[in-house]
Amino acid sequence: MYIENNIISGCIDGVYVDEHTGGTVYIQKNIISGNTGAGIELGPNADGSRVEVKWNNIIDNGYGIDHEGSNEVEASLNFWGNPHGPSHDGINYGDTVDGSIDFQPWLVAESAGEEITRELDIAAPMLGDGYVGLEYLAELPMQPNVGSILEWSLYSGSLPDGVEILSGITLYGTPTAAGSFSFALEASNGTQAVYRNFSLNVATEYTGSGPAVVTRSPVPYETGVAVDAPIVIVFKEPVQLSDNYQGYINITNPEDYYEIVYKVARVQTTVINNDTLVIDPTYNLRPATTYEVAISAGIVTDSEGNSFAGSWRFTTGDQVIPLAITTAELPPAAEGQAYSAQLAAAGGVGSYTWSLVDGSLPDGLSLSSSGQISGTPLSAGNWGFTVQVADQSGATATRQLSIIVSPAPDTTPPTVVEKAPGNGATGVPVNVAITVEFDELVQAGENLNGVTVAPPGGTPIA
Repeated sequence: MYIENNIISGCIDGVYVDEHTGGTVYIQKNIISGNTGAGIELGPNADGSRVEVKWNNIIDNGYGIDHEGSNEVEASLNFWGNPHGPSHDGINYGDTVDGSIDFQPWLVAESAGEEITRELDIAAPMLGDGYVGLEYLAELPMQPNVGSILEWSLYSGSLPDGVEILSGITLYGTPTAAGSFSFALEASNGTQAVYRNFSLNVATEYTGSGPAVVTRSPVPYETGVAVDAPIVIVFKEPVQLSDNYQGYINITNPEDYYEIVYKVARVQTTVINNDTLVIDPTYNLRPATTYEVAISAGIVTDSEGNSFAGSWRFTTGDQVIPLAITTAELPPAAEGQAYSAQLAAAGGVGSYTWSLVDGSLPDGLSLSSSGQISGTPLSAGNWGFTVQVADQSGATATRQLSIIVSPAPDTTPPTVVEKAPGNGATGVPVNVAITVEFDELVQAGENLNGVTVAPPGGTPIA
């Protein structure tokens, strides 16, 4: 028997079923509203296993379904006048269901009569223990068996103080009190919804093995994060980079899995402790982009070798820091000597590409695309030029710079041009002044005592 495509309103009981025989009663695609008793009343002799209620709008009745008979009634995929489903067992939302009734999943908005056949079904994950004063992070299932990504919300009960649902995806926070907490969470894909029961134990003392997190920044699923913000994790105990650390931690854009940034992570040691890990991206991140930070097992450990591993996402804000060249001047160079200087920039998006756009570098020097000026200058002088930096978005910035190249040091000894008296001269007056003229300016050296006047083979007289 089919009871379908009706508007049933203004009755005591909209639909009454009792002592039926001969097959299943299908109550579907109806608008059942405004009935003072029950929208659907199943009498004491009704067999719930032979009643199916689907795709109805059951709204503003005394009861949605009142089942006084035996066996469970299949009553999924109905709208109960509230996106959180019907009222039951002391939980107050839409029309009330009473008796053995399976109403999950329900529709979150009024049914248009579409025969939805794939029902949302998702298992509740087991939640790990939390600890007072330490960060709690538990990812909830995101991809259901049907439909779009799930969004989770609190259905009934209370979360531990300090813990909340972030972005409909993650349980996150810092528990402030110990205890055992029971609650139900609702998962919706925008069309259907279900609830699942959870329990979470919060202990006073940490009993885990790996380094426990006290705080992290940005927090999971935080939005509006500055593109130049460092990523910081504070642990409960001192941590260190393991011996097999490869020099980078992934910061990726999970939408296209394109690796944007690699950067050496460092443990920030203060005068108090060394429990803080700072990840500072080499380049600014892209604005309005979601990133995932992934720290693999074995990178960060405590003194006993216990490892921390984890990943989380955040989204940068719309603000772009203007691209600018921060190198104000370059060190001087010397003719014939190796030279190296690195240009620096700030702001913009992603990595930088450098080029020379005006003037010229000293002969023998070149500029790489990474901003390194290197080579060996071939001639002295003051060389002016303009460099340009471009970021991954195509933005550019320029700056005029110069390099002064000093002459190569003179390593050739002075040459005598003229001397008086000359070599082999005779009849020289005894009071004559002895002079030596060189081809360049000279000065007294450190060993001035090495200049002597003496007869050949005789004793110096000056």
